[in-house]
Amino acid sequence: MTKSKLTLQNLLNKCDESIPMSKEDKEWDKMQPVGKEYGSEKKRVTKSIKTVEDNERALARVEVLWEALPNSPEADELDILVALIHAFEEENYPIATPDPIEAIRFRMEQQKKCSK
Repeated sequence: MTKSKLTLQNLLNKCDESIPMSKEDKEWDKMQPVGKEYGSEKKRVTKSIKTVEDNERALARVEVLWEALPNSPEADELDILVALIHAFEEENYPIATPDPIEAIRFRMEQQKKCSK
């Protein structure tokens, strides 16, 4: 079984334009763009996150959307933003694999502290 390719048009087709915007969405919609956002009152999709400011703005939007109902336009927007944030942070804030010896020493120190 193969997954269909996700396209911008497929995502936009899932949006229900008849649902009124929430107060938070209206506030978001009035904000000046920082990154590569585009869209109208009814459709907004972030193309990419390229700067720390773009990422911070996306994180703030995620907080607003966090409790979105499943299968809602807000949930779809949340999914897109989380994927974009993840990609940006993986590239810009990589977490190095710890040195195995240092990891063992750290764990041993933790166990000594916990056993007292």
